[in-house]
Amino acid sequence: MESKVQGKIGAQWGHKKVRLGPIESVVEATLYPVKMVEGLFGMAKNPNRIKTEGGGPISIFMLISATVQEGLTEALTFAGLLSMSLGIFNLLPIPPLDGGQMSIAFVEILRGGRRLKFAVQTWVHSIGLVLVLVMVLGFVGLDFSRLLGPKKQITVHSASEKKPSEPPAERAR
Repeated sequence: MESKVQGKIGAQWGHKKVRLGPIESVVEATLYPVKMVEGLFGMAKNPNRIKTEGGGPISIFMLISATVQEGLTEALTFAGLLSMSLGIFNLLPIPPLDGGQMSIAFVEILRGGRRLKFAVQTWVHSIGLVLVLVMVLGFVGLDFSRLLGPKKQITVHSASEKKPSEPPAERAR
C-alpha cells in the first residue's frame, strides 16, 4: 500500500507499507540511521538537495498535519523519523549541540585531561551558536520561500521505502 500526502507548501510524506520478517525488520531498523546520516552527508556534498529535501519548522508542522490525517500508524512513524532526525542533528560536532560537547571533551582528552580555557570555550561556543542560528534561519527562510513562492516538493522517505535512484525492493510481499 502506498501513501502520499502533500501539504500547502509542497511538503510531502510518502511511504510504502512493506511486510518484513523479524530478521529483515531488525536489519532495516539498524540500517535506517546509517541511511539518514548518508543522506545528511549527501546534502552537504550537494547543497542543491537542501532546496528540495530540507525543511524547517513550517515544513515539519505541515508534514505532521498531513501524517495525522493519514492515521495513527503514519503519525507515529513520522514522529519516530522526526525524533531520529533531531537526534542525528544533535550529534553534529557543533559546540552548542551534544556532538559539539563530545568534540570538546575529546579535545580535552587529547590534551591529557587539561580543560580548555574559559575564553576559548566561550569563543568556540559563540561560533557554533552562530552556525546553528544560520542553519535554522536558512531553513525558516526556505519554508517561507516555499509558502510564498512557487511550490516545490519536499519528500520524506520512510525506512521501508527505497529512493528513486535505487533499484526497486524485491522483498515486498
